[in-house]
Amino acid sequence: MTVPELNKMVTDIYEAAYKDVLRYVVSKCRSADDIPDLIQNTYLNFYNRLRKHGEVKEPKKYLIKIARNEV
Repeated sequence: MTVPELNKMVTDIYEAAYKDVLRYVVSKCRSADDIPDLIQNTYLNFYNRLRKHGEVKEPKKYLIKIARNEV
């Protein structure tokens, strides 16, 4: 997978899953100041996973799993 293809895939998944990931992080986070960092780390870890291993079958579930580990 090329970098432009990967970036497009991540952008599409981001747009589709952002509200659900944000809702999860907000519901579990104790400090509102930490929310942007947790979201950023979640998507960075997701991007790195895609770059190394390719496509994920259920991206939204995988993002929630990463967010759970971040929180």
